[in-house]
Amino acid sequence: MENNMDKYKRQVFLNYPYDKEFFPILDAVIFSVICCGFIPRSCEEEISGTEPRIERILKLIASCQHGVHDLSASASHSQKNPRLNMPFELGIFYGAKRLGGETHRKKDAVVFDSDIYRLKSTLSDTAGLDFQPHNNEPLVAIVSIQRYLKKFADWDLIGPKALVSLYIDYQVQFPDLCDKFDFIQENIDYSERRSLAAFWLSRVCRESNLPK
Repeated sequence: MENNMDKYKRQVFLNYPYDKEFFPILDAVIFSVICCGFIPRSCEEEISGTEPRIERILKLIASCQHGVHDLSASASHSQKNPRLNMPFELGIFYGAKRLGGETHRKKDAVVFDSDIYRLKSTLSDTAGLDFQPHNNEPLVAIVSIQRYLKKFADWDLIGPKALVSLYIDYQVQFPDLCDKFDFIQENIDYSERRSLAAFWLSRVCRESNLPK
Protein backbone atom coordinates (compact mmCIF):
# COMPACT_ATOMS: atom_id res chain seq x y z
CA MET A 1 0.00 0.00 0.00
CA GLU A 2 1.29 3.45 -0.91
CA ASN A 3 2.09 5.56 2.15
CA ASN A 4 1.71 9.33 2.41
CA MET A 5 5.39 10.01 1.63
CA ASP A 6 5.33 7.84 -1.48
CA LYS A 7 2.20 9.62 -2.65
CA TYR A 8 3.77 13.02 -1.91
CA LYS A 9 6.74 12.13 -4.13
CA ARG A 10 4.44 11.29 -7.04
CA GLN A 11 2.03 14.21 -6.84
CA VAL A 12 2.42 17.17 -9.19
CA PHE A 13 0.80 20.53 -8.44
CA LEU A 14 -0.54 22.13 -11.64
CA ASN A 15 -0.49 25.93 -11.74
CA TYR A 16 -2.04 27.15 -14.97
CA PRO A 17 -4.39 29.82 -16.37
CA TYR A 18 -8.07 28.93 -16.53
CA ASP A 19 -8.52 30.10 -20.11
CA LYS A 20 -9.88 28.18 -23.09
CA GLU A 21 -6.85 29.27 -25.08
CA PHE A 22 -4.67 27.32 -22.66
CA PHE A 23 -6.67 24.07 -22.62
CA PRO A 24 -4.54 22.38 -25.35
CA ILE A 25 -1.47 22.87 -23.14
CA LEU A 26 -3.40 21.72 -20.05
CA ASP A 27 -4.51 18.51 -21.75
CA ALA A 28 -0.93 17.82 -22.78
CA VAL A 29 0.33 18.43 -19.23
CA ILE A 30 -2.29 16.19 -17.62
CA PHE A 31 -1.67 13.42 -20.14
CA SER A 32 2.11 13.45 -19.85
CA VAL A 33 2.11 13.56 -16.04
CA ILE A 34 -0.21 10.53 -15.85
CA CYS A 35 1.64 8.64 -18.58
CA CYS A 36 4.91 9.11 -16.69
CA GLY A 37 3.38 7.47 -13.61
CA PHE A 38 2.79 10.63 -11.56
CA ILE A 39 -0.43 12.18 -10.22
CA PRO A 40 -1.59 15.61 -11.48
CA ARG A 41 -3.31 17.73 -8.83
CA SER A 42 -5.27 20.95 -9.23
CA CYS A 43 -7.45 23.05 -6.96
CA GLU A 44 -10.08 22.68 -9.70
CA GLU A 45 -10.63 19.11 -8.51
CA GLU A 46 -13.01 20.32 -5.83
CA ILE A 47 -15.17 23.41 -6.03
CA SER A 48 -16.12 24.61 -2.56
CA GLY A 49 -18.51 27.35 -1.55
CA THR A 50 -17.18 27.44 2.01
CA GLU A 51 -13.40 26.91 1.73
CA PRO A 52 -11.44 29.82 0.24
CA ARG A 53 -9.53 28.98 -2.93
CA ILE A 54 -6.23 30.02 -1.35
CA GLU A 55 -6.72 27.39 1.38
CA ARG A 56 -7.17 24.67 -1.25
CA ILE A 57 -4.03 25.88 -3.03
CA LEU A 58 -2.01 25.77 0.20
CA LYS A 59 -3.19 22.24 0.99
CA LEU A 60 -2.34 21.00 -2.49
CA ILE A 61 1.12 22.56 -2.51
CA ALA A 62 1.78 20.96 0.87
CA SER A 63 0.83 17.56 -0.55
CA CYS A 64 2.95 17.71 -3.73
CA GLN A 65 6.70 17.38 -4.16
CA HIS A 66 6.52 18.48 -7.78
CA GLY A 67 4.99 21.36 -9.66
CA VAL A 68 4.23 22.43 -13.21
CA HIS A 69 3.89 26.22 -13.30
CA ASP A 70 2.81 27.96 -16.49
CA LEU A 71 3.33 31.71 -16.50
CA SER A 72 2.42 32.26 -20.15
CA ALA A 73 -0.68 34.31 -19.26
CA SER A 74 1.11 36.37 -16.61
CA ALA A 75 2.07 40.03 -16.57
CA SER A 76 3.88 41.63 -19.47
CA HIS A 77 4.06 45.21 -20.68
CA SER A 78 1.85 44.40 -23.66
CA GLN A 79 -1.08 43.04 -21.62
CA LYS A 80 -3.94 45.25 -20.49
CA ASN A 81 -5.22 42.70 -17.99
CA PRO A 82 -2.24 40.65 -16.80
CA ARG A 83 -2.90 37.42 -14.89
CA LEU A 84 -1.03 37.35 -11.59
CA ASN A 85 -2.38 34.17 -9.98
CA MET A 86 0.27 31.94 -11.57
CA PRO A 87 3.35 33.84 -10.36
CA PHE A 88 1.65 34.19 -6.96
CA GLU A 89 1.21 30.41 -6.69
CA LEU A 90 4.76 29.84 -7.91
CA GLY A 91 5.89 32.12 -5.10
CA ILE A 92 3.97 30.05 -2.55
CA PHE A 93 5.50 26.87 -3.96
CA TYR A 94 9.00 28.33 -3.78
CA GLY A 95 8.38 29.63 -0.25
CA ALA A 96 7.26 26.15 0.82
CA LYS A 97 10.48 24.73 -0.61
CA ARG A 98 12.67 27.20 1.27
CA LEU A 99 10.75 27.45 4.54
CA GLY A 100 8.69 24.29 4.83
CA GLY A 101 11.09 21.91 6.52
CA GLU A 102 13.18 18.98 5.34
CA THR A 103 10.47 17.25 3.33
CA HIS A 104 9.52 20.35 1.39
CA ARG A 105 13.12 21.29 0.62
CA LYS A 106 12.98 18.47 -1.94
CA LYS A 107 10.26 20.25 -3.90
CA ASP A 108 11.10 20.86 -7.52
CA ALA A 109 9.23 22.12 -10.56
CA VAL A 110 9.25 22.87 -14.24
CA VAL A 111 8.34 26.50 -14.98
CA PHE A 112 6.86 27.22 -18.39
CA ASP A 113 6.41 30.43 -20.31
CA SER A 114 5.60 31.08 -23.93
CA ASP A 115 9.02 32.77 -24.25
CA ILE A 116 11.92 32.54 -21.80
CA TYR A 117 12.72 36.27 -22.07
CA ARG A 118 9.19 37.66 -21.84
CA LEU A 119 9.05 38.19 -18.05
CA LYS A 120 12.59 39.39 -17.42
CA SER A 121 11.49 42.99 -16.73
CA THR A 122 8.08 42.50 -15.11
CA LEU A 123 9.04 39.55 -12.85
CA SER A 124 12.69 40.27 -12.26
CA ASP A 125 12.66 38.38 -8.93
CA THR A 126 12.45 35.17 -10.96
CA ALA A 127 15.96 35.77 -12.32
CA GLY A 128 17.92 32.55 -12.03
CA LEU A 129 14.93 30.27 -12.51
CA ASP A 130 15.24 27.92 -15.47
CA PHE A 131 12.20 28.77 -17.58
CA GLN A 132 11.12 26.27 -20.22
CA PRO A 133 9.59 27.85 -23.35
CA HIS A 134 6.69 25.83 -24.75
CA ASN A 135 5.91 28.38 -27.50
CA ASN A 136 2.22 27.57 -26.91
CA GLU A 137 2.87 24.14 -28.45
CA PRO A 138 1.45 21.17 -26.48
CA LEU A 139 3.98 18.72 -27.89
CA VAL A 140 6.87 20.88 -26.71
CA ALA A 141 5.39 20.92 -23.20
CA ILE A 142 5.04 17.13 -23.24
CA VAL A 143 8.73 16.60 -23.98
CA SER A 144 9.80 19.05 -21.25
CA ILE A 145 7.62 17.35 -18.64
CA GLN A 146 8.89 13.88 -19.56
CA ARG A 147 12.49 15.05 -19.22
CA TYR A 148 11.75 16.71 -15.90
CA LEU A 149 9.90 13.77 -14.32
CA LYS A 150 12.45 11.26 -15.58
CA LYS A 151 14.89 12.61 -12.98
CA PHE A 152 12.60 11.54 -10.14
CA ALA A 153 11.13 8.25 -11.36
CA ASP A 154 12.62 5.04 -10.03
CA TRP A 155 10.76 3.13 -12.75
CA ASP A 156 11.16 3.00 -16.52
CA LEU A 157 9.49 5.93 -18.27
CA ILE A 158 8.20 5.98 -21.80
CA GLY A 159 10.50 7.97 -24.09
CA PRO A 160 9.55 11.45 -25.32
CA LYS A 161 9.02 10.38 -28.95
CA ALA A 162 6.67 7.56 -27.98
CA LEU A 163 4.88 9.83 -25.52
CA VAL A 164 4.25 12.42 -28.21
CA SER A 165 2.94 9.71 -30.54
CA LEU A 166 0.57 8.44 -27.85
CA TYR A 167 -0.73 11.93 -27.19
CA ILE A 168 -1.48 12.50 -30.87
CA ASP A 169 -3.48 9.24 -30.91
CA TYR A 170 -5.28 10.32 -27.74
CA GLN A 171 -6.26 13.65 -29.25
CA VAL A 172 -7.69 11.93 -32.32
CA GLN A 173 -9.90 9.80 -30.06
CA PHE A 174 -10.75 12.61 -27.63
CA PRO A 175 -14.15 13.54 -29.18
CA ASP A 176 -15.29 9.91 -29.10
CA LEU A 177 -14.15 9.58 -25.49
CA CYS A 178 -16.21 12.62 -24.53
CA ASP A 179 -19.24 11.04 -26.20
CA LYS A 180 -18.59 7.73 -24.43
CA PHE A 181 -18.67 9.39 -21.01
CA ASP A 182 -21.37 11.89 -21.96
CA PHE A 183 -19.05 14.86 -21.41
CA ILE A 184 -19.63 18.15 -23.20
CA GLN A 185 -16.39 18.60 -25.12
CA GLU A 186 -16.71 22.39 -25.34
CA ASN A 187 -17.26 22.69 -21.58
CA ILE A 188 -15.18 19.89 -20.09
CA ASP A 189 -13.70 20.60 -16.66
CA TYR A 190 -10.38 19.64 -15.09
CA SER A 191 -11.59 16.47 -13.35
CA GLU A 192 -13.20 15.21 -16.56
CA ARG A 193 -9.99 15.91 -18.51
CA ARG A 194 -7.96 13.95 -15.98
CA SER A 195 -10.46 11.07 -15.92
CA LEU A 196 -10.42 10.74 -19.72
CA ALA A 197 -6.63 10.73 -19.89
CA ALA A 198 -6.35 8.18 -17.07
CA PHE A 199 -9.00 5.92 -18.65
CA TRP A 200 -7.42 6.02 -22.10
CA LEU A 201 -3.92 5.39 -20.78
CA SER A 202 -5.03 2.50 -18.57
CA ARG A 203 -6.59 0.87 -21.61
CA VAL A 204 -3.44 1.39 -23.67
CA CYS A 205 -1.31 -0.07 -20.85
CA ARG A 206 -3.41 -3.22 -20.83
CA GLU A 207 -2.96 -3.60 -24.60
CA SER A 208 0.79 -2.88 -24.70
CA ASN A 209 3.98 -3.04 -22.70
CA LEU A 210 3.82 0.51 -21.41
CA PRO A 211 4.98 1.05 -17.80
CA LYS A 212 2.00 1.16 -15.43
